[in-house]
Amino acid sequence: MFSKKKKTKWFKLFSSLQEAESAVVIGCAIKVVVDTDELCLVRTKMNFYALKNQCPHQLFPLHNGVCTEENEIICPYHRYKFDLNTGDSHSENCSGKLQKYAVKINENGLFIGLEKEVWSLF
Repeated sequence: MFSKKKKTKWFKLFSSLQEAESAVVIGCAIKVVVDTDELCLVRTKMNFYALKNQCPHQLFPLHNGVCTEENEIICPYHRYKFDLNTGDSHSENCSGKLQKYAVKINENGLFIGLEKEVWSLF
């Protein structure tokens, strides 16, 4: 019998932390394509964050947004604020939540984890 399971597949985005830090300025976001998904990679003073490159309000891209000292990203189109740790909105009239992806940094570089459905035999 076959069954579907979700499994995290890791994709290398940068070969070192230094390469990642030079590509993404603190407080800014960039667009990256990982596998077939368009993501927004954000760097704050605290960490790197990977998000789906869509604001849940009207699906506009987030990669031109800026970050606040409160660890939020602000959508560049309608100024909605989202918590980078939880994905929750900090703005009135926006009940959507950001889709987040795992980020792993080690001596081999910066990796993004995407959940993919895989078939298994059992």
